Amino acid sequence: LAVALLAENNASQAWASADLLLLTEITLPRGDPYALHDAINKFAAAVEARDLSSAERLAYGRLLDQAGSWDACHEVMSQLVAASPNNVALVTTWCEMQLKRGEVGNVETLLRDLDERDPAVKRVRARLFALTGRDDRAVELIRALVPPSEAENRIAAVVSLARLLEALTLDNEAERDYRAAC
Repeated sequence: LAVALLAENNASQAWASADLLLLTEITLPRGDPYALHDAINKFAAAVEARDLSSAERLAYGRLLDQAGSWDACHEVMSQLVAASPNNVALVTTWCEMQLKRGEVGNVETLLRDLDERDPAVKRVRARLFALTGRDDRAVELIRALVPPSEAENRIAAVVSLARLLEALTLDNEAERDYRAAC
């Protein structure tokens, strides 16, 4: 229904920026290949009509990544990161996409100029360590993200970080952290 309303709003022109971004947020979690392909086509039409903003290009890259269009995603994201190499959210998103595919070569270079204290940078670096067999460093970085015991959101943070450990197939460490949270 939401996508139909967006399509109705944009029927006679190229899609507006806000509508493209909303379409991305609706489409990505659905995992529907048809909807994904349709959203990518709308972005492709927008590219032909005008220059996309950084937020739109990031959304386009995310759609291409989920669709498995790696070459196109690589092109979009590489250009985007080259234009904003110090944008932590953008660079870490691009690094995550590469790590998801087991491509570790460029990630270290991309992270080099970012603030190592940033939690997003630590998460990406932990994934990089886990993928390169340095599990102990991955666990160390992830546990450094846990807030102090008196923090209000400590249990939620521990559970979130334990899920990250699970995603990195560090199950024993994840179980230990889950037990610590309970």
